[in-house]
Amino acid sequence: MSGKTIRVALVDDHKMWLEALTVLLSEMEDVEVVGVAVGGRDGIELCRREKPDQLLLDLRMPDMDGLEVMGLLLAEQPDIKVIFLTEHEDPFFIQEGLARGVKGYVLKSSSKEYLARAFHEVQAGHYFFDPTILERLVSRLISQPEAMVGFDGDCPLTRREKEVLALIAEGKSNAGIADILCISVATVESHRKNIYSKLEVKNAIEAVNKGRELNCI
Repeated sequence: MSGKTIRVALVDDHKMWLEALTVLLSEMEDVEVVGVAVGGRDGIELCRREKPDQLLLDLRMPDMDGLEVMGLLLAEQPDIKVIFLTEHEDPFFIQEGLARGVKGYVLKSSSKEYLARAFHEVQAGHYFFDPTILERLVSRLISQPEAMVGFDGDCPLTRREKEVLALIAEGKSNAGIADILCISVATVESHRKNIYSKLEVKNAIEAVNKGRELNCI
């Protein structure tokens, strides 16, 4: 790694974890923590203010999940490099994150050495996965290739968007969909907006009808 310091912002919904992580990263010579934020909304404001090189972002937070935070930030700051920090290894979130532009995944149990490698690899333009996460993703790809995120025939929706649309077709509210899929209401609203845009419709009824025409449901 060259002498350039990597400026990193930290976003998590656990204040004590952020404090511990800040201390850990302070031991890295070429990494500077430019700020921390508790929760997704504060994280967005932090990145708007500090414009870090990288964002170490918790994947699941109650106010906004990491996928939504990343989507909003990349629209404004396309050069920011996002690494998800997570306790979870759900292949869906790994695949969905890759589709949206994430550059790396590390577990909250990852060592300081793995975190340092993640920062350096991502800054150099590469992807980085904690070995546990990579093994889980490869296993899913081998055993269930049909479950990978992507398009299905004429349907332009991702697997998660199709799940949301199916629940809309059942008459579920945003809150109900959030409970069923274990995501935030804000994330459901974001999926709904994406569905309407991709299907070129204006409301739920039109979305359901168009989704059935395209075999999305």
